[in-house]
Amino acid sequence: MILARIARALKDQNWLAVGHSLVARALPGGAG
Repeated sequence: MILARIARALKDQNWLAVGHSLVARALPGGAG
């Protein structure tokens, strides 16, 4: 179903954003 695919894409993007924020917070000076 298209809705399931969209929900999965949003969840993946959310995890990527969370991971990026964690990396940026962990690295000195931030990451980009």
